[in-house]
Amino acid sequence: MKILFLSSDLSKTGGIQRYNKDLLMALKNNNAKVFLVERPSHFLGKPIFVLKSIFAAVFKKPDVIFCTHINFAPLCILLNNLFSLKYIVFTYGIEVWDLKNRVAIRGLNGADVVVTISDFTAGFLKATLPNIENKLYFLSPTFDEDKFFIARRPQDLIRKYGLSNNSKIILTVARLDSTEQRKGYDKIIEILPEIKEEDCNIKYFLVGGGDDIERIEKLIKKVGVEKDVVLTGYVPDDELADYYNLADVFAMLSKKEGFGIVFLEAMACGTPVIAGNKDGSRDALLNGKLGILVDPDNKEKIKSAILEVVKKKSDSKIKEGETLRGEVILHFGPKRFQDKVANLIKSIE
Repeated sequence: MKILFLSSDLSKTGGIQRYNKDLLMALKNNNAKVFLVERPSHFLGKPIFVLKSIFAAVFKKPDVIFCTHINFAPLCILLNNLFSLKYIVFTYGIEVWDLKNRVAIRGLNGADVVVTISDFTAGFLKATLPNIENKLYFLSPTFDEDKFFIARRPQDLIRKYGLSNNSKIILTVARLDSTEQRKGYDKIIEILPEIKEEDCNIKYFLVGGGDDIERIEKLIKKVGVEKDVVLTGYVPDDELADYYNLADVFAMLSKKEGFGIVFLEAMACGTPVIAGNKDGSRDALLNGKLGILVDPDNKEKIKSAILEVVKKKSDSKIKEGETLRGEVILHFGPKRFQDKVANLIKSIE
């Protein structure tokens, strides 16, 4: 099958970009012939993107278009009208939770398949456009199981941050942009003094870069936990596994997450996970089968869940590390992802 793959700039970091890279690899592993057209980030990006897409449609003669963002729907409608090309639209989260754009709605209605990454996002789609329910196809994100694995606690990080072997680490990995404050890291910072009353060895590591760091630093100072919160800044993907293996618990109490690939990465490293119960995080944790779901607005519940894991209470629902890794590979590993991509291709042949 020949596929015209319309994508944003894949050189950028982000969950959607990572998902699209994994999708490209899975398509190639399924022997699909893919013609990639990326939308450049500069001010001439849009016209260049449109012209390259039309050129590819004319000269490459694809069988189907993979429209990897709803923003590209107008272009897919155009290519469908000009060349009668089938197209698939991929949806993730917040970009389709409050659909009002008529062209975007038309693009979804005209698609042959609408792919979504979580049942949570699917719920919004079905509520807004009930007629597309039969077009929906679930393709949850995956992760690199060779990159994220269980290992001994990294001594170099313990030395780097002046930790002791008794240190207990709460970890969040997120893009710290002003538009991403819904990730819930504020809540953990605000309840950290209460958590430390139960265990003074606990520290909070917040991994990621972005334009929200200055505000976060002010909050840390206001709460008085300057010595207990570590802002690492941006950490390359190749080094993230060390931080997951350093942590006693991974916690991200988001409220508008489409899914959350970082949950999969943490669990692949055998790290227990706590997530919010009001968004697509539920899908990543299989509705609580793989970790603890709590109300992201309830500080007392968040505190109790963190202490439950850190103190390794005997009645905890958290799975043992190797078991957790096996479960997340079974449900979300690359093999499962590739098989689902194969079924997606078959559905449009």
